[in-house]
Amino acid sequence: MKKLKSVLLEKEKYLIMIILILLLIDVVTGVLFRYLRLPLYWAEEAARYLFVWLVMLGCVVGVEEKTHFSINAFYKWFPKRLQRIVTFGGSAVSGIFLFFLFYEGVKLCIRDPGVVSPALGIPQYYSYLAIPIGAVLMLFHLILQTIEDIKK
Repeated sequence: MKKLKSVLLEKEKYLIMIILILLLIDVVTGVLFRYLRLPLYWAEEAARYLFVWLVMLGCVVGVEEKTHFSINAFYKWFPKRLQRIVTFGGSAVSGIFLFFLFYEGVKLCIRDPGVVSPALGIPQYYSYLAIPIGAVLMLFHLILQTIEDIKK
């Protein structure tokens, strides 16, 4: 399982780099063409969709590397057993939230299958897919972390 997790994390980080490069190229090109008074009508929309994917995949890496915001001012004062309970409880709440995020993301994707984006002309669900895919990947990493924490 650790090998699968590390390979998946490597692929996620690679995809984030590609999206970040595409986003940078898109925004710079859009600004340059706007400056030349030849605006690219699709550049802003493409940047928005790329940014949504970037955020969701970035959250996945944040879950895996445990870099998300947490309040642990009193956590260190708790006994070890209570620390484990609090950690497991936080993971359970996060898991429930991610499950509902996945569920609502899937509903969003299948609600209007024929809708296309105005400027790019691609199906709208391509941008919406970032939500359920990101939620599933975060849930996967969270479950593996919880299993590792329980084994400790």
